[in-house]
Amino acid sequence: TVNEAFLAELRRLASHYFNPHRVVAHYLGIARSARIVGYGERENEWNVKKYCYYIRPILAASYVAERRTMPPVAFAELLGRIDDRGVIAAIKALIARKATVSESHREVIDPAVSDYFDALRDDTSALLKTVEPGKPGWAAMNAFFRRTIGYS
Repeated sequence: TVNEAFLAELRRLASHYFNPHRVVAHYLGIARSARIVGYGERENEWNVKKYCYYIRPILAASYVAERRTMPPVAFAELLGRIDDRGVIAAIKALIARKATVSESHREVIDPAVSDYFDALRDDTSALLKTVEPGKPGWAAMNAFFRRTIGYS
């Protein structure tokens, strides 16, 4: 059974220790790694699955940088933040293709889409400089841990 009191306290602590600066940096790092693995400069092509792994963390990083809160888990919610209907349609088509192609399938991404996400990545990287790093003390977490394991 789930210990509701434990979960409530853990959720309260999680919100206290949430660090937007680190989360944005983390998501941008995931996007950077996906780009390294998925993009082929010579062919100007992307591994389709890796491209999806590139754009989701950019959207999540942008969300956190702007709102200073955890991003939604559902990709559709992140996608809903895009104003450009052409980009949304292209991403939805790409996601549909992703489900039908091999793991190694590569293709050239529509320049309007790649430009959109590269610009969003760059804007979010610049916005990261305005997000306070924050450094909460560990006393509350240590006390919670000690209570949880029965150590007074």
